Amino acid sequence: MPRIRRALLRAGSPFVTTAGLRQLREARKGVALSTGDDGRYYLRGARSGIKYSGDSLRVNLRQRVFNVRSALIVAESLRQLVQEIADSGNRPAYYMLLAMDSGLYHGDLAGNHYAYREKEGMVSYCPAGRVQAVSASGKWERAGRQETTPARWVRSVLKEARVKSFKDHEIAEFTQRFKAAEMKAKVELIESTDFAEAYTSSKFTTTDNAMYSCMWDDPVTNFYEEAPCCVLVAKRGDGKLMGRAILWHNVRGTGGARFMDRVYSASPEVREMFVDYAAKNGIWKKDKESAQCRSWLKPDGTLSYNELTVEHNDLCSVSFFPYLDSFMHSTGDTLTTAGSDEGQEYAYSRTDGTREELDTHKGQVQLDSGDWIDEEDACEVGGSWYHVDDCVTCERSGDWILISDAYRVELSRNNTVYIHEDFVNRA
Repeated sequence: MPRIRRALLRAGSPFVTTAGLRQLREARKGVALSTGDDGRYYLRGARSGIKYSGDSLRVNLRQRVFNVRSALIVAESLRQLVQEIADSGNRPAYYMLLAMDSGLYHGDLAGNHYAYREKEGMVSYCPAGRVQAVSASGKWERAGRQETTPARWVRSVLKEARVKSFKDHEIAEFTQRFKAAEMKAKVELIESTDFAEAYTSSKFTTTDNAMYSCMWDDPVTNFYEEAPCCVLVAKRGDGKLMGRAILWHNVRGTGGARFMDRVYSASPEVREMFVDYAAKNGIWKKDKESAQCRSWLKPDGTLSYNELTVEHNDLCSVSFFPYLDSFMHSTGDTLTTAGSDEGQEYAYSRTDGTREELDTHKGQVQLDSGDWIDEEDACEVGGSWYHVDDCVTCERSGDWILISDAYRVELSRNNTVYIHEDFVNRA
């Protein structure tokens, strides 16, 4: 195929630009460079194909490797942000990184010189057809630049087929993680023991929606100061709080890891900061931000359904009990995530500062000896409860009687009955 061979030679070196690939496309009538379903490039109508591998094209005819250089120009700070999102497993971020390195992944660009931090939550760029002005210090001038959302940025850069392969939640996750990473420069997560501040509504930017708490401005300090915990708060530069979550220490059931309780946050981006904090610091957390959730997200991304417990210093000395999202029951001074009331003494689901005393012997009866057993294993005799092993049915009255008060009568070899002593004539 001499014309294709000349096209390769005209490219000059094993590595060529997109213009070089256009020469390859036009090298011979009936031969076209196309993308297969696997994302690889092929020459249609040629005996020897071109296959994409890594970020290069391999031509079997001459064993030459062709790299398609990316036309995408991205500020290093933005690239690092995308890298951080990609490290979390987000596919749109992963392919955006590939597009920064190889033109095989991006289409015709609506602009270039992409950056962020010029406007919160947005990506700025120089529109196509304009020249990006550079200041004397080497920085991009802001004049003439436009903004787009992170989601639109992904859709405008990557090829349409790739964008269509993404799920809606993946694009939404990219946007949330983008804003969360951007917010790190403005919001700091602090482990605090100032529970009064963390439960004072005026300290927060908002108390609506995901920040709503039934414990706002309540005196919860005494309870938490005597518990093995602190509170993780998201504090803005002006001192306002944007989120909180109780961090429990000395938790049994986590293999030694701490546990992050329900996150109350002013926005999905703030919540994402808490999730990231837990993962990076080896902390377990609630899988979903609800009191009903009884599954725990481990730092490695897997779930656990273990029952977790912590020891409070002295629950009896507490004057105000908060509503608890995870450790909702207790026996003695042990707080537990057990979802059932069975065997528990108290429940912490009230909002008036009291705890609910539970019927710890539901379905049980107290024996004459003082012990508690399941009612199905007991019988009532003369107003008192006894274990069924200590009782028999009186053949005369049909009532339960104690074996110690009964006479055994063998009517035949296989027929034995019991009669209460009151019905036996001893004369």
